Amino acid sequence: MGKELTGDTVGTVMRVGQFKAPPEKVLKAAGLVNVFTGEVEREVYVGIWGEWFCYVVRWDHPLALDEKTELIDLGSSVLCPGFIEGHAHADAGVTLGEFLKYAIPGGLTCLVSETAAIASVQGRDGVLAFMEDALRQPIPVFVTAPPEVPPFPEFETCHPFTLSDFKEILSQDMTVGVGEVYWTPLLDGQRELLERIAEARRAGKTVEGHAAGARGDRLQAYLGAGVTSCHESVAPEEVFEKRRLGLEVMIRCGYIRNDLKAIAPALRGRGVEGLMLATDGYSPEMLVRDGYLNHVARLAVGYGLDPVDTVKMLSLHVARHFGLEKRGGIAPGWLADIIAVSDLKDFEVRMVMSEGNVVWKEGEFSHPPQPCLFADSFRNSIGIHPADEIDFYYSAKGPEVRVRVIKIKSETVTDLMESVLPVTDDGNIMANPAQDISKMAVIYRGATSFPETVGFVSGFGLREGAVATSLSWDCNNIVVLGPNECDMAAAVNRIRELGGGMVFSLGEEIVSEVPLPIAGVMSDRHLDEVACELHEFEGTLKEMGCQLPRPSLVLQTLTFTGLPFYRLTDRGLLDMRKRKLIPVVVS
Repeated sequence: MGKELTGDTVGTVMRVGQFKAPPEKVLKAAGLVNVFTGEVEREVYVGIWGEWFCYVVRWDHPLALDEKTELIDLGSSVLCPGFIEGHAHADAGVTLGEFLKYAIPGGLTCLVSETAAIASVQGRDGVLAFMEDALRQPIPVFVTAPPEVPPFPEFETCHPFTLSDFKEILSQDMTVGVGEVYWTPLLDGQRELLERIAEARRAGKTVEGHAAGARGDRLQAYLGAGVTSCHESVAPEEVFEKRRLGLEVMIRCGYIRNDLKAIAPALRGRGVEGLMLATDGYSPEMLVRDGYLNHVARLAVGYGLDPVDTVKMLSLHVARHFGLEKRGGIAPGWLADIIAVSDLKDFEVRMVMSEGNVVWKEGEFSHPPQPCLFADSFRNSIGIHPADEIDFYYSAKGPEVRVRVIKIKSETVTDLMESVLPVTDDGNIMANPAQDISKMAVIYRGATSFPETVGFVSGFGLREGAVATSLSWDCNNIVVLGPNECDMAAAVNRIRELGGGMVFSLGEEIVSEVPLPIAGVMSDRHLDEVACELHEFEGTLKEMGCQLPRPSLVLQTLTFTGLPFYRLTDRGLLDMRKRKLIPVVVS
């Protein structure tokens, strides 16, 4: 992330800028986006020495070159400041190196990633290992320190991540702030969460927000804690309310949601100060098919945003938000992070340069992303004993019983309903696939026994079989769902054998799987292979009756306590609006 700046370096950059010394590289291009003035400059040379821009001049300006100067003629390309991702979850799904193999050709020159997923399963050691992995990559990777692991300790369990652990991570140079803070526990006054935010503010670092659903007085109170951004606005009025209160807003366009489509038309003519574009994560299939931040830029312009404003929201504004000094613009004395694109409509990337190094150009890496070197112990994160069908029984008396059932309404929203279900002669409440009611269980991955955390869910659509995952929000415990207990046990046992992953079992046979053996949240395979595995896995679920557009995402969010809906955690059925556990069986 840059070499130590010396007086000699400063002097050399100045001499190159005066054309008294030759640059190491000169870029020649038909255009350049000036994020400071909003102009698109034409026919430019950009001089670079070491990591630094030295000058930007027109083609008619005489140059001072020597035989060592590398002249890179980019033809009709337009130069843009390197794109910066301000909100990613690069600590789950695939390894960082695999992600960067696709993200860098998509225009990425700098990444800011959350680390809560790896913290929830490996604690402090997991975050430090991810950071060590990040330091080996060809572009700068910054992180945020996870504030809530788990978000609600009284309602869910994961690997410990203490205040001391948090302070150690926060103190690192590559940590730019606190990861996304949910407004609900903050307004509940969680003491340790308040301490973590205060620690970050004393250190002059950002406090990233998650204000989904917080409006009016709640939003004002939330911002009073010192929250500096939010990526959860889904409508223009939410963006404007937050901006009026001084909050910087990341407009999301990614796998989880595309909020940009609804928000972009309302931004025309209003200016984009304090606004950024972020993905909140791209799926492997999207990275293979669409690209990355260049795809976000293409969509933004297609939705009517000004191309220069779009570039600002992907570069300068992100750098300023995180205090990434001298990044996000093309000017003398700024770090040479730059991309060459075909035009300001399609944003086809032709070259990516990070800190003066051409990392990727015309389909080839000159500085390739590096493979993951996590310790072997990270492959042993699933500590449960083998499961048996009886572990998923729910005991009750009588021929039938009325139960509370989580009703899936969307990929993140649930409601609660009641249903009468049959009870077997040996006292087990059965699922009812004819009414689309399955059993669901959540198992803490470090559990030494199987506590009774079985519930019921409607809306997933499985007619038979069972599906399980070890990748689940936010604790990454094992979630299993299906209409019969034998297949539930088979799916969980396969998760255990793999060391993590997503599994579908039918007739106690494994039909489809996506192995995630690294900490139970990351694949060790190439990203394009993972994209194919996920596609086949979701196709299998749809063949088995699931009509949800993205069933694996729903499976991950059924435990998610960051939104005020009904969830099942390893502690039981949870009403997040009232912050209390409720009985599955109706008295």
